[in-house]
Amino acid sequence: MKITDASVYSFELPLVRPTTAGGGAVRRGLLLELTDDSGVVGWGEASPLPGVSAESLDEASANLVAVCDALKKGETTSEMLPSVRFAVESAMSDISGDNAPAENPFIPLNALVDLSSGSVERQVSEALDLEFTTLKLKVGRGDPSGELWLIENVRRLAGPDVSIRLDANRSWSFEEAQDFLGKVSRQDIEYIEEPLSDATDLPRLIGSCDIGIALDETLSEIEPEGLREYAGAAAIVIKPTILGGVARAVAWSESARGHGISPVISAAFESGVGIRHLAHLAARSMEEGVAAGLDTYRWLTNDVLAKALRTSRGCIETGGLSKFKVRKEMLTRISDG
Repeated sequence: MKITDASVYSFELPLVRPTTAGGGAVRRGLLLELTDDSGVVGWGEASPLPGVSAESLDEASANLVAVCDALKKGETTSEMLPSVRFAVESAMSDISGDNAPAENPFIPLNALVDLSSGSVERQVSEALDLEFTTLKLKVGRGDPSGELWLIENVRRLAGPDVSIRLDANRSWSFEEAQDFLGKVSRQDIEYIEEPLSDATDLPRLIGSCDIGIALDETLSEIEPEGLREYAGAAAIVIKPTILGGVARAVAWSESARGHGISPVISAAFESGVGIRHLAHLAARSMEEGVAAGLDTYRWLTNDVLAKALRTSRGCIETGGLSKFKVRKEMLTRISDG
């Protein structure tokens, strides 16, 4: 395979509401278009998430343009920022045909519920109407007693058959986490992501807690083989935009399964270009029936894809992922192929 053309574009997409990670109410990112000597085109996305990604959008842009220049010269480079590597590997997978149709036509998703928005009942009702069977709630941002009441209310509204996941984003001390998890355990929680401000105490919490513990931010600080130190964890949340691409995500997934931990492929508020690659990755990396974290797609009020990715009954449909068209009129060209 020889890359003959490589172009970088920027985009801006309004969001339904500002992300809790930062970045305001507009999602800004980069798209990569590669063309090989047979005329096959591949698309990838590099959209660092403000407040979460190690690199800025400007840094990703400069790196992606440099990588494109190298590819057009037939050179290879390992100097790629995490979001840039995700873009390049994704576009290459389009060209190589690695994104074969998934055996499972539907991938369940966890619906995001913002406890701080003041419209929790409406959000839960909407998710149930759309037939989501897993909800994800952000905690650790307000008064613990108030959050416990909200979680109890969500469980009452959702009923016993809906899974509830929590994400604390490293909000608590060990003692605070133990207290909160002891009180919330009666709500039948699937797992909680990153409850501890001091992540070195996670193995001790995993061994002393009745609720499943999931790793997210910790994955940026250890290598896949380091999961042996977290035996008994319920899940790891894999965000290729943050962790550094498709191959890295596959390595994490394989390590997780080898340690009896469930891999959960998750988004970082990418556009439809990035989400379709994440859906392909989820289809081949996750256990059937486990909900992926790709519901951020619902936060976009518009998309760079001419036809929105199909979702139904709380799932993303995998059948049409390989058939897509990018709306170039929505993009601003940064570098020319």
